Amino acid sequence: MAAYGSDSEPEIEYEDKAFAVGPWTLTARVIAELPLDVLFDLENKRDEISGQRAWPGSLLLALTVDRKPELVAGRTVVELGAGGGLAGMAAAKAGASSVALTDGDARCLGLLRDNVEANGLKETCAVSRYAWGGAGAPAPAEVVLAGDVLYKPELVEPLLDGIVETLAPGGTALLCHLPRAGVSHAVVSAALKKRAATGAFSVA
Repeated sequence: MAAYGSDSEPEIEYEDKAFAVGPWTLTARVIAELPLDVLFDLENKRDEISGQRAWPGSLLLALTVDRKPELVAGRTVVELGAGGGLAGMAAAKAGASSVALTDGDARCLGLLRDNVEANGLKETCAVSRYAWGGAGAPAPAEVVLAGDVLYKPELVEPLLDGIVETLAPGGTALLCHLPRAGVSHAVVSAALKKRAATGAFSVA
């Protein structure tokens, strides 16, 4: 377990956790459970740590890739808001030709690189910083993954911008969303249908 912090910042501990995904065990370094006083301190400072945690939707997306490897096998893949990179690393294990693991939080990038190395995926997975709709977008891919990345309503439209920017023509985007923080399925569905009406993509 590793700890980071300073005299003026709350100490955040990280732990290496093992996740069973089909026949594979993926190791990911993520934030350990935090005491309530540290959580309140981070909230007061409006410090964002979501991407450094392992969220259920990311694991569910990784399990989907395991059960349906044909979704990614032999294809180029981008994971948006990768956090610990579970879904993208599962895609690499399932035979993706290349995987771009992206996150807008610079602090996630070191964790992502550690996770890629720990799972022996440096040949397939590349890590880069990308804020949805902003600079640094990876090359458009045949498959775009996003697992449990919508934790506040104002992120919905930027996520759709990111999908449009990183999805190759004729490609497939897989979004696993678990409703929270006011971002219901209805909110996401309405946004998807509105964007689809512009011709940006179709919704299955």
